[in-house]
Parts: sequence; C-alpha cells; structure tokens
Amino acid sequence: YAVDSMAFFMQMAARRIRPGVVFVDGNHDYEFAAFDIWSAARRMTPGGFIFIDNVSQVGPFRAATDFLAARPEWRSCGTVPGSRAPGRAFDRERARIPGTDFYVLQAPTSYFVGKAPESFGELGWDQRPLSGLTIAPAKSGMHLAGFFRSEGRGACDRGCVYNRRQRCSGRGKIRTAVARRRTIRSILGRAVAVLAR
Repeated sequence: YAVDSMAFFMQMAARRIRPGVVFVDGNHDYEFAAFDIWSAARRMTPGGFIFIDNVSQVGPFRAATDFLAARPEWRSCGTVPGSRAPGRAFDRERARIPGTDFYVLQAPTSYFVGKAPESFGELGWDQRPLSGLTIAPAKSGMHLAGFFRSEGRGACDRGCVYNRRQRCSGRGKIRTAVARRRTIRSILGRAVAVLAR
C-alpha cells in the first residue's frame, strides 16, 4: 500500500472527503481493524456504508461488534444472524451476508449525538466572515460547546475560542456566536464543534 491507514484518513480529512462507502481490509489484528472502522465512521457521510472484510477472523469481527455495541445508532446490514459462537478464533459463519466474509455497517442518516461529547472533526473554510455556529437538532435537550481556531495570519492567529454551553429546550435552532465577527484570512482556518445531549 502507498500509505498506512492513519496517513490515509489524515489525507481524507485534509481534502475534506466524506465518503459514502469505505472498504476495510487491512491488518487483521483487533487494534488495527478497530482504528480503521472508527476512523471511517468519523469521516462517513450520513447513511453511508462500511464494508469490513475477513470477519471470519477474530480481529475484524471483534472490532466490528465492539463498534456496534458502542454506537447503537449504526446498523448491521445482513440477512442472516451470523454465528452464535463468538469466542472462536476463526469462524466462517460470522458473516451476516451469505457467501461473503463481510460485515456491512450503515451509518445513521443524520449525525447522532449522545450524552458523551462528540466531535465530527474539523471543518475548513477560506476567507469568509465567521460569526458563529448554528445547528438544528432533531430533538430537544441539545448542548453546544466548542471552539473556533485559525492557523493562518490575521486577527485570530492564536485561536478564536468560545466555550459556552447552550441548551435547546424545544425544536428549533441553537446559535452560538463568537465574541466579535471574525474574518479568517487563510484556507487553514478550522472549526470544531463539540455537541452533547
């Protein structure tokens, strides 16, 4: 491979790529497969799919099932229940799609936020005024906190920070404004929003 998965996912982030399909077929040790699945999930567009190959091996299988246990909003696609003997080191009956060695996971159709703080990664922009962040939650009880920062030249070189918690008590929008209107002068500007319920 030309690059390892860490470099690959960093390149995807730098290029602002949010794929609809990712095929995970790398190192079959648990830690490597888990990294690939979590990294793919972070970049995935809502409703997208992650194909995980070699689930007959314990590393990819455990990485997939642990991910699903931690992220119940994701869906395991398939037509058969899979093996009922998860403790085996190798089991060709684990796949939920007959005739394959895959697990296929589908992302929720919108961004899901639970009780733990969640970040969906940096969002880049270039030379546009920045006044704040607006979200429209599907349910009430959303908190919004986070920060804006810039790596470019200009008034915000050391960071444009807000760290307020705002609660949306009903359906509608939450708007968080920065202290004063900012213009980021570099394509390296970044925004990170941290959301929690």
